[in-house]
Formats: sequence, structure tokens, C-alpha cells
Amino acid sequence: MASGPGHDIEQLNSLIKITLDSAQGYRDAAEEAGSSRFASLFRDRGIQRHDIAERLQARVKSLGGDTSRWSTKQMKPSGRSMT
Repeated sequence: MASGPGHDIEQLNSLIKITLDSAQGYRDAAEEAGSSRFASLFRDRGIQRHDIAERLQARVKSLGGDTSRWSTKQMKPSGRSMT
């Protein structure tokens, strides 16, 4: 089993990708939802995923990794909606 910062960074980057994909999926679902209740639920879940991705990116940076390939700015929550 691999260990060390390089392995940790690789694993975290994988989690960032998955989490950002999830955030985008929730954002898309919110836009497609016919019910404002579901749209709100999906937006909230997307915001949560976005926040998780930012925390993961901070950890990657603290380990000396590069997170420039992950753009969370495009999904940056503003208020309660993601634009």
C-alpha cells in the first residue's frame, strides 16, 4: 500500500473530481426540477458538495499539491443558489 503526501494528494484529487461532478449533477437537477421544493433541495446538496470540494482542495494545497485543474469558481454559491 502506497503512502506519503504524493499518494494522499492523488487520492484527494480523485475525491475532488468526484465531488465536483456530484455538485454539477445537483446543480443540473435543480435547474430541471419541476418543483421548487426539489430545486431547493438539489441546490442545497450542490452547495454542500461545493463546500466539501473546497475543503479537499485546501488539504491538497496544505500537502504541497496543485489544485489549479479544479475550478470551483464556476460553481461558487451565491446566496442560496449556484450560478
